[in-house]
Amino acid sequence: MSSEATGKSTLAVTSGLSRNAIIIRLEGELDVNALPILREHLQRIWELPPNPS
Repeated sequence: MSSEATGKSTLAVTSGLSRNAIIIRLEGELDVNALPILREHLQRIWELPPNPS
């Protein structure tokens, strides 16, 4: 059943560090129901303190 039919997102968001970059992986459907999940994950990343190189 699609996320439109259930009203729930089927998106999974993960992230990790690779040298001096943040890699974000999206798996599933990216639709209007998934936006809050993606926004929350990105907000946590933006709030991370800078990593001095």
